[in-house]
Amino acid sequence: MANELADSIVTSILSKRKNRTRSGLELLGDPPPPPSAMLEPSLIVQGGETVLAAPTKVGKTNLWLHFAFALTEGTTLWRTFAAPSPVRVLLLELELSEAIMYRRLSALRDLLGWSDGGLERLTIRCARALTLNRQAGQKAILDIIAETPGGPPDLVILDSFNAAVRGDADKTSDAREALHSLHEIQDKTGITWGLTGEIRKAPAGAGIRYSIDDLKGSNELAYDADAVLILRPDRGNRRRLAVDFAAMRHDDSSCPEGLVLVRDGLSFELVENGEARERELREEAIRGAVREVLQEHLQRGGGRTWKECVAAVRAAGVSARNDLITEIRRELLMAQPQQPLMPEDPS
Repeated sequence: MANELADSIVTSILSKRKNRTRSGLELLGDPPPPPSAMLEPSLIVQGGETVLAAPTKVGKTNLWLHFAFALTEGTTLWRTFAAPSPVRVLLLELELSEAIMYRRLSALRDLLGWSDGGLERLTIRCARALTLNRQAGQKAILDIIAETPGGPPDLVILDSFNAAVRGDADKTSDAREALHSLHEIQDKTGITWGLTGEIRKAPAGAGIRYSIDDLKGSNELAYDADAVLILRPDRGNRRRLAVDFAAMRHDDSSCPEGLVLVRDGLSFELVENGEARERELREEAIRGAVREVLQEHLQRGGGRTWKECVAAVRAAGVSARNDLITEIRRELLMAQPQQPLMPEDPS
């Protein structure tokens, strides 16, 4: 029965696809439908792959459960992450036991107000021996997807990718083999992937940079993803996690900045990073001061060269970066088209 259902999923998906060789003109004349966002701001995109990465033991699984709450309820989480409509979610848990997942889900049901309908759209399968880069592992995942109560899931969360790799997840050949298996499952089912990633440990005597190049998986995981969300301990505090939208293949214009997740037991509170906001306010104040000085300088007939404008700002006691002065000077001079724009300092 499971194999028949899996075959029907494959047939249904492939019959609707247009993945064929086409000319550029043909593609522009008959474009494929744009991928729809399952969780805004384009963090989880239908048919895509999202990576949530952070150091060990900071709450990645619990954060996935928070996202699963928003997705299965079709609601907004922390007034920031919005799911347009309820979807079915399968959590493949490769690190924690069913007893631990029961305790966490039981607590989050009360903390988040998770409804029975939403919880019914969430399926959890603890399979700590499952591996992606083995034929038996791929078949096991296809069988789990086919047997999911209520129908195949829209999103499968693999917690974690590193645990699903047989061998060394930070070795290129092993990571690529696992990702290839993941893509084969996606081609057969059309599901969306959510993957938990890990941050590499820092070399001796160095600090962790928390950049996209520091993900385990030989960078293959990062390059392959549609979105990468990295959590970084804020000033070394593992209860405060700075949120970094490190890579967004789709629309990233609405990604909020300066967000911090404050961990409180099994739950989180999302707050604005006060330090980041202070920097923004200081930048705005400096920008305003430079503009005011240069406007007055030019209105008085002061010199228009780069050096003369920088000297005017310095004489006014405003401490500003040269690139900021250059930018505002250019804006002001461009607003006076009757006069030629003076060259900037060659240095």
